Amino acid sequence: MDKKFDVAVIGGGPGGYTAAIRLAQLGANVVLFEKEKLGGTCLNVGCIPTKNLLDKAGLIEKIKKNTDAGIFKEAGLFSWSKILAEKEGVINTLTEGVKNILKSYNVVVVNSEVQLISENIIRDKNNNVTYQANKIIIATGSSTLMPPIEGIENDSVITSTEALNLKKLPKTLLIVGGGVIGVEIASIYAEFGTKVTIVEMQSSILDKEDKEAVSYLYKKLKEKGIEILTGTKVQKIEKNNSESLVKCIDLAGNKSFDKEAEFVLISIGRKPNLENIDLQKIGLKLESGYIWTDKTMKTSVDNIYAIGDITGRFLLAHVAYEQAVVAAENIMGINKEINLSKVPRCIYSHPQVSAIGRTEEQLVSMKKSYRKAVYPYAANGKALTMKEDGFIKWMSDPETDQILGVSIVGYNSTELLSSIIVAMNGNLKTKEIGEMIFPHPTLSEIIKEVALTNCSEAIHLPKSMNKNLLKK
Repeated sequence: MDKKFDVAVIGGGPGGYTAAIRLAQLGANVVLFEKEKLGGTCLNVGCIPTKNLLDKAGLIEKIKKNTDAGIFKEAGLFSWSKILAEKEGVINTLTEGVKNILKSYNVVVVNSEVQLISENIIRDKNNNVTYQANKIIIATGSSTLMPPIEGIENDSVITSTEALNLKKLPKTLLIVGGGVIGVEIASIYAEFGTKVTIVEMQSSILDKEDKEAVSYLYKKLKEKGIEILTGTKVQKIEKNNSESLVKCIDLAGNKSFDKEAEFVLISIGRKPNLENIDLQKIGLKLESGYIWTDKTMKTSVDNIYAIGDITGRFLLAHVAYEQAVVAAENIMGINKEINLSKVPRCIYSHPQVSAIGRTEEQLVSMKKSYRKAVYPYAANGKALTMKEDGFIKWMSDPETDQILGVSIVGYNSTELLSSIIVAMNGNLKTKEIGEMIFPHPTLSEIIKEVALTNCSEAIHLPKSMNKNLLKK
């Protein structure tokens, strides 16, 4: 006999568990399926463990800066095993927290791999039990995309999951892919003394972000000893005793060369987890390989919704959170649509890069007029006390004064971005932000100052720099 529920959620990552909680809050009888650990990739082998390691790498970076300045006599020693143990402790705390919240709302959690076999029937693959639900939310997430490189099956080839759990720091690490994951992991291991090489096929790392911000980051990564090979393709990976011999080709000059590395990390992108969904039988429509949804997160099948990475729009936990709420509320009769026009983008490298809205390159390609201003960390008192540099770049509409896009590269930029998220979603004008009182001394003052610079009214810049650039 089928076990019956109002709603079944397949996948217990950020989107899945959020949907289950919101549904339960609204009175639904919910079952949540998760084949591994609650929290999915983000909590267990993604966002959280990466940021924990980046935090410790940041401490090493700060100690090095002060040692180089002669303030500290020598750089600090560290225990890699204790760093990994703390990471696991943080993961366990968060996943247990999710488990307890779900329990408090009486969500039934089934730790098993399941298969969606019809529009309202789910089969437990481990014990052949079937579940029936009036509505279903697919939140199965994504996994590492493995390119067709000869030798990729070698045991020295790893994904981000293994990279976050290496018991011993490698002497050398070659990263295939200069996207968010590759750049963040490069930042971690370089600070701990690993010789890191990034190989990227495109002409730039982080090629979808603001070119000025990425150029600044590129320079800083090079200063840390990270080798960055853009316009380069990995052709083959050979096992060479304890290391891998990576055969590469420079695409511009068609020149082949070899690189040696103890480990090769593959981070070229992600693919949707569709293997346990009978797409044809159910009639689910795909778009670019991902499950299509409308703005209510409903799929092409009336009672099935999809959220998170499986939809392919933004493979970000914070997008999955919001998609989950939208799907849950529509299922429970509350009309709501997802708005993805102002999604924040964060790269937790050293230094961090964060952005919202359009990049300058996008505005140029759209032939959109804009007013641009740049304000340096070097003009901020708090940044100087912390030995931090970087800049914020602000673009506004010259007619309406609305914010079109902001990019920040520098320490804590991912936290600084939140004020701009609020401003853009509240439709605040650049001038209005410049007239607000910000606390002093804080890094956040660069937001006020760049808004003033955009209006040619900055106080803490010399006259020659206190101006905007109008692009038509």
